[in-house]
Amino acid sequence: MRIIDEDNLKIFMWLTEDKVEISKKRAELIAKSVINRDIHEYDDKLFIAGSDSESYHFLEESREGLRVSVEFFKFQQSVESFDVIIIDPLIAVFGGDENSNPHAKQFVSLFTTWATNSNKTIIFIHHATKGTSTQRGASAFADAVRMIYQVELIKPKDGQEKTLDDGMRNIVIAKDNYGSKNILRSSE
Repeated sequence: MRIIDEDNLKIFMWLTEDKVEISKKRAELIAKSVINRDIHEYDDKLFIAGSDSESYHFLEESREGLRVSVEFFKFQQSVESFDVIIIDPLIAVFGGDENSNPHAKQFVSLFTTWATNSNKTIIFIHHATKGTSTQRGASAFADAVRMIYQVELIKPKDGQEKTLDDGMRNIVIAKDNYGSKNILRSSE
């Protein structure tokens, strides 16, 4: 919503783990309690799809190897009018072997090429390995993207291993090819 307010960009969010009405309700709560705006002010700039939308993979494995699904090209056309595309989680649309670097590289390459050629920002939410804040699967997922933000639990300052669970999290820039740390004036 701040991206819409500050940059006047149009955003598509495909949140594949929840039904659209749940995601829209969350967006409404965020608009009201964080942004102090009515969610309907964003009706023409924010589109949310959920698990009730048809799900498909952008890569398909076959005897001949890995290939780009026709569904990728259909998706690409369907979101052409959007500036920012958010997909949560990455694995829901992947279709390849999550631990294969060649598969991960081919997948990310589809999106980096598309983003570059169409001047789009594409954001994937990728889950961490259980019990950690490090990304799961092939290292090529991290190697092939431009930026990585990690969401981490906040640890108490007294050095104990126990983490605070008050709903607060640290956002850490884990990879930064654009120099955002300098712009944000932050070490994390």
